[in-house]
Amino acid sequence: MPSSVVHGDFHAGNVRILPDRSVSILDWAYGAVGHPFMDVWTLINRRSPAERDHLRLIYLEQWKDCGPVDKLLDDMLMAQVAGSLSQALTHIMIRRAVGPADRLDFATLPERWCKRALAAWTELDHHHRTRPKCRPGRDSGGLSLASE
Repeated sequence: MPSSVVHGDFHAGNVRILPDRSVSILDWAYGAVGHPFMDVWTLINRRSPAERDHLRLIYLEQWKDCGPVDKLLDDMLMAQVAGSLSQALTHIMIRRAVGPADRLDFATLPERWCKRALAAWTELDHHHRTRPKCRPGRDSGGLSLASE
């Protein structure tokens, strides 16, 4: 899997559609080189489980030349764990660096990101226990996941 430029805080609030219909991505404070799946979780984590599965498959369709969807999904879920823990640590460091008046703005963020890491780890564990397989499907543009 190739390294990629990752945003680090990629969510709808950091995306703007400009009048000419081009897209502008804002707030690159956490930008880095990393795994290309790192930003997916921050974009989809507030969706329902069914929506997350659908959006993951759409995203993974673009990577199908890099391996089987089962392996790609493992990589994505592990990247979500790592990305969430990275966010938690980043917010701990920010909280330590800002003045006392600003610390409250960052008080709950590390815990929230740790909970997201745990949720992603739980999904990864569930994925391993149910062993989804790749099969042709309609909803994802060619791929779907099915438990045995």
